[in-house]
Amino acid sequence: RQYKNINIIKEIADFTASDTVICKYGTVNFTAIGNVPGNIDSYNWTFGDGGTGTGPNPSHTYTQAGHYTVQLIINDIYSCKDTLIKSMYIQVNGPTPAFVVNTPGNCSMSAVTFTDQSVGDGIHPIVTWIWNYGDGISDTLNTGPFSHTYATPGVYSITLKVIDSQGCSDSTVNPGTITISQPVAGFASIDTLSCPNKTINFSNSSTGPNLNYNWDFGDGSPVVVTDFATPPQHTYASTGDYTVILTIKDTLFCNSPVADTQRISVSD
Repeated sequence: RQYKNINIIKEIADFTASDTVICKYGTVNFTAIGNVPGNIDSYNWTFGDGGTGTGPNPSHTYTQAGHYTVQLIINDIYSCKDTLIKSMYIQVNGPTPAFVVNTPGNCSMSAVTFTDQSVGDGIHPIVTWIWNYGDGISDTLNTGPFSHTYATPGVYSITLKVIDSQGCSDSTVNPGTITISQPVAGFASIDTLSCPNKTINFSNSSTGPNLNYNWDFGDGSPVVVTDFATPPQHTYASTGDYTVILTIKDTLFCNSPVADTQRISVSD
């Protein structure tokens, strides 16, 4: 008579988590328990948000608020399988920041308004909005409306961080969100002393995007309006002292804060 030992094993899938309630971007450490590691050939995890893992002690980071079902499948050394599903096991809290700038461009020293489109996780309301306007200035606010006045022209990226009543937070950055303009009128003429009916030439040094120019030559002639950077020429029919005034406006309808002027003397 012959005897043969038969080894029967029954491994049951089970696990714990380091945390079951976390904020967005928090990491959860999972641990398979209640089995003999030497009897397990593989551990296969699904974390409920599309993420997967292997091994007895995986970690996973959740990036979106919600409730997540976690599943563990173990395969033992004899190819027997067991599965444990813990429904809605992980609760992830946290707001989602979003905003729009109500205008993509504005003039310096004019208020820019922002519309907050952030949403909470459905349980914990947003209680703090932290705005970084990209110009070295930031605001921490507990309610709207939200606005900011830029003193210096440029292109600015804006960051918004929102914090909810549980202390969970998230941030968003809108690169190159807004253009702030401040055109500056500037011109000169070497013909500040001239004779009647002699052509006066001007040089333009104005700065700003896509400028529109208004030239007033001070002699009652119609104002010359042009969008060309090359300045017009002008002749004076009579003797006298004339003040030339240049005003400009850009595509954002921003004006130069000060019109540039120059005096032209015309004599025989």
